[in-house]
Amino acid sequence: MPDRLGAVRVTGAALVVVAAGLAVMASASSFGVAALAAVVLGVGYAPLYPSLTLLSTTALPERERPTAIGVFSAATSLGMAAGAACGGVLIGLWGSPAALLCVAAAQLLVVPVLRLARSRPLVPAPEGVRV
Repeated sequence: MPDRLGAVRVTGAALVVVAAGLAVMASASSFGVAALAAVVLGVGYAPLYPSLTLLSTTALPERERPTAIGVFSAATSLGMAAGAACGGVLIGLWGSPAALLCVAAAQLLVVPVLRLARSRPLVPAPEGVRV
């Protein structure tokens, strides 16, 4: 999907969907609502990893992309671990709904940064790749 629609566009849309899922999860008062929120989160996260991978490797020479994907994957795993720890702290301080809303807000804060990156790329994308 990101190769056809553009990685920035898909990433931005995915982050908005993830934020919506987190907001619904924060306000869930029943198992059904929480299950619906989990589905929304899955729909948002599904295109996110491929889009971010494309964004992080597009400007690199072909020979450097495998290493970049490895570094990206490792950084993603470290980020998930750190996020879980920070989430636990937020839950301890303010409770689950507030922690989920904080994470939702963080997702939305990235969207303008993506738009800025799209309007001012550091390196032009290779021919045929939509960013």
